[in-house]
Amino acid sequence: AHTQRHCHAAQLSDLDEKIELNHQMNKTLEAIAQAIFKRWFVDFEFPDKNGKPYKSSGGGLLDSELGKIPEGWEVKSLDQIADFLNGLALQKYPAKGERYLPVIKIRELNQGITESTDKASPEIDIEYIVDDGDILFSWSGSLQVCIWCHGKGALNQHLFKVSSSEYPKWFYFYWVKFHLPEFQHIAQ
Repeated sequence: AHTQRHCHAAQLSDLDEKIELNHQMNKTLEAIAQAIFKRWFVDFEFPDKNGKPYKSSGGGLLDSELGKIPEGWEVKSLDQIADFLNGLALQKYPAKGERYLPVIKIRELNQGITESTDKASPEIDIEYIVDDGDILFSWSGSLQVCIWCHGKGALNQHLFKVSSSEYPKWFYFYWVKFHLPEFQHIAQ
């Protein structure tokens, strides 16, 4: 029995190490993605037609309200590239019976779905239902943006579901993330 307990403890330790390694790899990949985004869309060093960094290789820049931008580009506000859907006051939509959706609040952004997560009726408008991969932006309390990955849920007030019919998800996600420190400064 002692050997079996030791074997299980070793397996759990190995799993913990793998989970921690995955967390570190995710952080590294996220940092790389943010660095590439900044280099391409803020510093304008995306690859030109010859594969060289655009701005430092003499790529044409034009005046805009925000300063010089690459030729053919335009300046748009965040609400012009993405739709920000504010959640519902879900206490008005209580769960009835066994069918429910977990209510996604700021706490769930940080902890995921837990036993203490509130429950709402699944009969809410489909646009307020959150699925894995949706981008959520908290504008109350601690401002943050994340890609939801804890299963289907209901979008509570003080959270926005961010989407776009024109732009790819990575594009508006990284622009919201880029401006997040500015939003946090304003909120303080």
